Amino acid sequence: MSRFGRYQYNLKRFLGKTKWYSFFCLRIRDRAIDVIAGTHPNTNPFHHQWAMNRQLISFAKRYLSRIPEGSSVLDVGVGSAPYWYLRPDLTWSGLDVSQGKYVDYVIDKDKSWPVPDKSFDFVFCTQVLEHVERPEFTVSEMERILKPGGVVILNAPFLYPFHGMPEDQARYTTSQLQFLFRNFNVTECGNLGGVGSSMATIYLNFINYKISGSIFLQLIKLMFLPVWLLGNGITNLVLVSLDKFDNTNSFPLNTYLLATTRQKP
Repeated sequence: MSRFGRYQYNLKRFLGKTKWYSFFCLRIRDRAIDVIAGTHPNTNPFHHQWAMNRQLISFAKRYLSRIPEGSSVLDVGVGSAPYWYLRPDLTWSGLDVSQGKYVDYVIDKDKSWPVPDKSFDFVFCTQVLEHVERPEFTVSEMERILKPGGVVILNAPFLYPFHGMPEDQARYTTSQLQFLFRNFNVTECGNLGGVGSSMATIYLNFINYKISGSIFLQLIKLMFLPVWLLGNGITNLVLVSLDKFDNTNSFPLNTYLLATTRQKP
């Protein structure tokens, strides 16, 4: 074993036996990153997810701004409700697979949603469909709970790393989204982000995944945190700028769709 390899081995053994590492390296480091780079979805280029988050927040601002004041909106896969602050004048409700602060409806993936028929004006669903085992059933439930003329505002990843919790099931092209919503009137369908955003997201997530799998590399990341953040910033700004030259419509980071119900009163 080389001197460096022996040092790395001994360091791993030491850190594996100490409890301070979990608190110091993970909590303090991550808190520093949150302060400097921001938190989802409001991040800046120093964050490894910025190329994705900038697309998602822009999407939410653009399409939530079109919703009339006081409209009822069901946030499907609400999580921590990261977009509600954009339109506090709307009547928000949250739906998810487990209890949470913003969850009004907890669903069983194999059963109909506990939501009355024709009870919402809008469905908002962002970065959720890829975790759904039966997307056609999910779309049919959206149709059921929307009022006549109700609108679905949805996006889903296309070129994005595998991510579990819950399970990662699929990626979506624009044609697949239109097929899923074939019983709706699809008013808009397109791409979010081009080749540069996709490259930045895949590359920086790859590096982050590799570091997260190693105690030694996490310690190095902590020691050289300013370098890590600067590297993220340069990579993001350089690669995302390539989106301006991508007119292929073939390498999107995400796809999106707006669709209106055909239900009769």
